[in-house]
Amino acid sequence: MDTLKKNPKPNFIQVKEIVRKLSPNQKLKLNDFIWQEDIKIPQEHKILVRQRKEKALVINWEKAINILNQ
Repeated sequence: MDTLKKNPKPNFIQVKEIVRKLSPNQKLKLNDFIWQEDIKIPQEHKILVRQRKEKALVINWEKAINILNQ
């Protein structure tokens, strides 16, 4: 019976070197693959972002220029 040789997982440095050798097109494909995952955003984070958006002061560009020129 043949024995299977188990390949050890590459460490982070080895993975970086492998990625460096990829073409730009291959890197884009890899990036798309990595970000295909469904990322679950915790409800607490969503609430925090909403609260910060509500507190943010938004003014138009002309008004901002007038304030800065005073």
